[in-house]
Amino acid sequence: MCEAKRSSRTWGRFDCSALLGFILASVVGLPIPGAKAQSRVAERMRLGASVTMVLYRAQGRRADPNPEPVRLAQTFDSLDAEVTYLRKTLGIEQVTPVHIRSVGLVPGERFQDGVFMGSRTPGQDQEPLEDLAQQVIQRTVALDSVSRTEASLNIALTHRGRTIVRADGVEVRHFETILLEGMLSEEAGEPHAVLMTITVTVLPLAQLRNRPQELSAPCDEYGRVLAVQPEDVFLPPVLVERVTPKFPSRRPMGSILLEGIVTPQGRVTNARVVRTFDREMDAFALEAFQRFRFLPAQLNGRPIHATVREEVIFQTVP
Repeated sequence: MCEAKRSSRTWGRFDCSALLGFILASVVGLPIPGAKAQSRVAERMRLGASVTMVLYRAQGRRADPNPEPVRLAQTFDSLDAEVTYLRKTLGIEQVTPVHIRSVGLVPGERFQDGVFMGSRTPGQDQEPLEDLAQQVIQRTVALDSVSRTEASLNIALTHRGRTIVRADGVEVRHFETILLEGMLSEEAGEPHAVLMTITVTVLPLAQLRNRPQELSAPCDEYGRVLAVQPEDVFLPPVLVERVTPKFPSRRPMGSILLEGIVTPQGRVTNARVVRTFDREMDAFALEAFQRFRFLPAQLNGRPIHATVREEVIFQTVP
């Protein structure tokens, strides 16, 4: 039977020894020809979502609680273009961008961070960390599911333990921007709203950047990342003072991605360049980054060393 052959005009040669070898390899766990290649193809087909979030302060604006997301008519190639759309098309005049971040997520993954919404004079170190922490909005974004055309997100903003925005199961199409807003405060009778735009790009897993563990992770004083358990709660450092470098020459504007360790006192150590647009600008970027000030990261409510990545943005001096 094992010597049986079929006509080459139909199925070609049938080799029983090859079939028996395939079955045996499957049973005992030996490598199957082509299995690794198939695995690599399957890995490339897995999808994730790059989620870009911009947080705005809107002075004098009153926001309804838990409004439906507003789907913008377009996405934008710059922050200035998005701000112009909010002001001219949506009529939100007093809107000021506060923070922008992109994070790459896979289904079932979530990212938490904090955004400082107050104002601080550069070099002012006397203000207690506890007071600064009262001006932080905690943000959570989780990716429920993703397909080639859209992603399902759970989004929450909280301030001083109060939920400002909560939107679960929000379907955002590939390369679509939505707008959420909530009420931050109403001091002295003047309302103060928070707006957040979210833009989703669906990508193969291999192309995802800014994964949560890349943006920040708990570590020791030497930068060795610490293992955490699923039940642990890690909150990344919160930037409260950004220093923008200026240099006495006209050069193309751009940004440099840097990484360092934030100490429990909120200082930056062990800074290094991750990505640059101009090697001559690296020293200026590192000098500015080392003067950034943070609220320290927390692991289960206790201050801890943590890695952090931030963009240093250059602007020219006239």
